[in-house]
Amino acid sequence: MSNILNYIRAGYPLIWLETFEESRTLIQCCSEFEKLYKDGVLTDENGQAVQFKTFTWDCADGIREVGLKGGRQTTGKPLTKQVPDGGGGTVEMPTNEPLDPLMWLDDAPQNTIMFLKDYHSTFDKDHCPDCAKAIRKIRNLIQKFKASNKTLIILSPLVRIPDEIEKECHKLSFSLPDREGLRGILKGICKANGVDYPRDDDSIIDAALGLTGIEAENAFSVSIVETNGHIEAAVIRREKASTVEKSGLLEVINTLESMDTIGGNENLKEWVTKSLLLVGEEARAFHAHPPKGVLLVGVPGCGKSLAAAAIATVSNRPLLRFDVGKVFDKYQGESEVKIRRCLATAEAIAPCVLWIDELEKSFSGTKGSDSDGHGTTKRVFSTFLTWLQEKKADVFLVATANNVDSLPPELYRPGRIDASFWLGLPEEAQREEILKIHLKKLDRPVDMFSDEDMKKLVKASEKFSGAALQVWVQAAVNYAFINGHKEATLQDFLDTVQEVAVTDMSEKNIVAALEWAKKNRAWLALRSVAKTSEPEVAKDRKVNLKLDAGSKLQLKTAPKTGDDDAKAA
Repeated sequence: MSNILNYIRAGYPLIWLETFEESRTLIQCCSEFEKLYKDGVLTDENGQAVQFKTFTWDCADGIREVGLKGGRQTTGKPLTKQVPDGGGGTVEMPTNEPLDPLMWLDDAPQNTIMFLKDYHSTFDKDHCPDCAKAIRKIRNLIQKFKASNKTLIILSPLVRIPDEIEKECHKLSFSLPDREGLRGILKGICKANGVDYPRDDDSIIDAALGLTGIEAENAFSVSIVETNGHIEAAVIRREKASTVEKSGLLEVINTLESMDTIGGNENLKEWVTKSLLLVGEEARAFHAHPPKGVLLVGVPGCGKSLAAAAIATVSNRPLLRFDVGKVFDKYQGESEVKIRRCLATAEAIAPCVLWIDELEKSFSGTKGSDSDGHGTTKRVFSTFLTWLQEKKADVFLVATANNVDSLPPELYRPGRIDASFWLGLPEEAQREEILKIHLKKLDRPVDMFSDEDMKKLVKASEKFSGAALQVWVQAAVNYAFINGHKEATLQDFLDTVQEVAVTDMSEKNIVAALEWAKKNRAWLALRSVAKTSEPEVAKDRKVNLKLDAGSKLQLKTAPKTGDDDAKAA
């Protein structure tokens, strides 16, 4: 709010304030104006304290004076205008036409501030006949306002600044309530409803981060009603999930996955565990910084999405899934507004994990030219990169990708994403671990198969991804129940193995992805590489996978020897 006051005091005639919270914005502005007057910060040429007069306009009620009394907003009666009645007299008419506030403010006294609500619709040339007149009038008034200390502030959730006034208009964003702001709202709700303020309010405030003032008030009130006079974090989280998902861009994912439910991928799990040590007051005092994010690439079904959920669980953070594809809008400029709003919400909810699935599909148009329809994609991607580079909030990014050829190289340069991991098909040891994990999830003992039978299952599931193994376990259990078996047996598994589809990623694409992983110094998620079947690269060549001491991925090609299995170091 101090930014708005600084621009008003500096004599800025036109400000565009991006916000959904008209009421909270006006209350805070009026409160700050009143404080300036009482403190005598602004004075006129006679040394008298300056008091701002504040008015609002909207297309329904026209012009009204607003103020503050006892911490609550006061609103005057709508002003009217005198219009000739055609018989030599005049008649009073409402001031709800787009040009009315501009004409009125032109004749208003000095130190007047006018808030225009939803005025962005006036600048729609296709639907508002007064658009050109309104723009021209604003341009005429700008120089007058500078000399008379008047300010025109456009309140709108959308930013559509016409080109004609872009240079004279300063754009600001009204941020969502911070912890102290939410604490003040919580105290107000408790007082208004006659309930005790919660002793431990930290969990409640954490749950409410990312909500607007009105949304927080509603969530607190619902909790009081549902819990007979109490405010519980679980209710607030539920309400926030519903509110955040209204935009269709962010989804709050409730997950119980942990590192124990991920089979294999030891290097990835170790990296996550060590990264968590960099979070906290001691790390900040030591000037140690946690990573900004991680890129997970590899074969579909090999645990990328599962890893995102597990990272959120072990870090005790909410998981937000960001559907970038829904950002793109047919109206110019709307896509950029949507992604900024989405990222601002994630920052307000921080600390959190922001998960973007199949990243390559979201930004596949960044390599095209502006003229071939990819200009919007480039601008959205640029906004995302700038945020990733400069963000201060504790938002940890987990990006997953299958087709690495489409990934823009600007994304994984140093300073934006701290680590990349390749998640390939599980080896024998990992397949056994994954099978036991899914048996346990279905309330089966992990030792229900002998070592010899487990080896047969592992052998039968060659080239299965983690997702395919999960499907296989469920298919075998279903098959056993349908056939009246008391328990799923080895034969039930073997009878259903052909029903499970292996990865739909071609061998050629797997090899290409592995080469990308080497080129970009990606870590191998698995700790070791056992002897596994390797896809044929060319008629007379094959791939050897080798790991250095730090488990960095190395690829070497060698003449084919007739043995189709890749040899591990």
